[in-house]
Amino acid sequence: MSEAPALGALLKRAGLEAPNQKGRVLGIEHDSRRDLAGKVFCALPSASGRSKDAKGYAKEAVAKGAVAVLAPVSLLRRLKLPEGCLGIPSADPRGDYARLAAAYYGFPARRLTLAGITGTNGKTTTSFLLRGLLDKGLERSALVGTVGYWVGPRFHEAPNTTPSCLELQALFAEAASAGCRWAVMEASSHALDQRRVEGLEFSSAVFTNLTRDHLDYHKTMAAYGKAKARLFAMLRPDGTAVVNVEDAFGHKIAEARTPGARVITYHAGGGKAELRAEEIVFDPEGTRFTLCFGGRRATLRLPLPGRFNVANALAAAGAALGLGLPLEAVVRGLEQPQVPPGRYELVRVGQPFSVVVDYAHTPDALERLIGAAREVTPGRVLTVFGCGGDRDRGKRPIMGELAARLSDLAFATSDNPRTEKPKAILDDVLSGVGASLKTRVRRVEDRRTAIAYALKSARPGDCVLIAGKGHEDYQVVGTEKAHFDDREEARAVLKDLGWGKPRKGKG
Repeated sequence: MSEAPALGALLKRAGLEAPNQKGRVLGIEHDSRRDLAGKVFCALPSASGRSKDAKGYAKEAVAKGAVAVLAPVSLLRRLKLPEGCLGIPSADPRGDYARLAAAYYGFPARRLTLAGITGTNGKTTTSFLLRGLLDKGLERSALVGTVGYWVGPRFHEAPNTTPSCLELQALFAEAASAGCRWAVMEASSHALDQRRVEGLEFSSAVFTNLTRDHLDYHKTMAAYGKAKARLFAMLRPDGTAVVNVEDAFGHKIAEARTPGARVITYHAGGGKAELRAEEIVFDPEGTRFTLCFGGRRATLRLPLPGRFNVANALAAAGAALGLGLPLEAVVRGLEQPQVPPGRYELVRVGQPFSVVVDYAHTPDALERLIGAAREVTPGRVLTVFGCGGDRDRGKRPIMGELAARLSDLAFATSDNPRTEKPKAILDDVLSGVGASLKTRVRRVEDRRTAIAYALKSARPGDCVLIAGKGHEDYQVVGTEKAHFDDREEARAVLKDLGWGKPRKGKG
């Protein structure tokens, strides 16, 4: 902000009750642990909807110098705010927080063309592919997602897939000031449910798929799907919904769009859709297929293996076409894509078998990953996998069964155990493995050891999949975060095994 706005003017811009308050606002905040002097504090309910601790947080904010508190009327009555601190009544604290944040930064998203991507799997790859299609130089676009936040070439660490509404508006303001034209963002179900993107208008909204994940938070698949569908009600009337109709939930998503918005359906299996992939041929380094759209056909080579990456490419293509890019430019862009780290990332040091690091951490993603490896691997598929602690326990036995059944040999190990005991997590994982599959799973609690065992077990022509963490370069054990990168670990083991070193020739 170039100049701190007057409180009354800020509230009016945000569409809130606006008394004639001329005092300047130095910021908006929802975390009572931060500096609150001269700021508006938004007392938000917890993620579960409870406001049990909101009163205590608000009192702390006032003691730290907040000039106003936005909260439900019932909470304001109990607070008894001191003179000079304004109470802002709100029936929708999360939505009003988002509107205040946008108003504080001058509604920067209105100066950008927004594309949002939601779904259980594929969001990150699709967002990278789309950004590359829209902005080959990557100087005129912003990208917000799991791997990080980019404003042009500038990088910011990503604590969440979708940041808080305040951080999001700050990123958009930075992007608009830097001359960016596009902003591509992953919209997580948590962010949609918690209204972090409230008030934004998207020119393109993409749905990749809906499979089991985050039920520790959403509780039911119906609630999970409802959260995803929120994005499509935020489309501009002249915007485009890009929907995967290979997924049964895709039709419901299409119905949730803003009236007047266009729909582009896509299908990676050649099924009935406006945008299709046909004549698909896989190899270890990529995929060749024919892209069909609007009565036209174009053959291309995507340097990403696996049917799921064909789906991701179609999702990005549909969004780009909906935003006005010609088909020829889309095809050229997909043949030289921007690719995210840790998504079917090959680790090569000269070994005679494939090593792939991937973020797959849901049942559907793990099944797709192993299936993709099967399509291009002449030998065995060996899978290292785990399940995160303090997250949806219900998916653990499902993933254990999938890994055991679909792999020739699986290594069940730790992911980010967080505050759970690794042993208890592995007990859950292996409870899904029937007696007939027990011999195909090795239980190795230490992830570094599991990776080493898998690579030492590999033969020429095999494929070793290291799933679950992808781009992450850390492991969370208890509340401690320590450096750990699956790619680095794999390279170190391979080099210890003698690969990557010059080999003496004969004679």
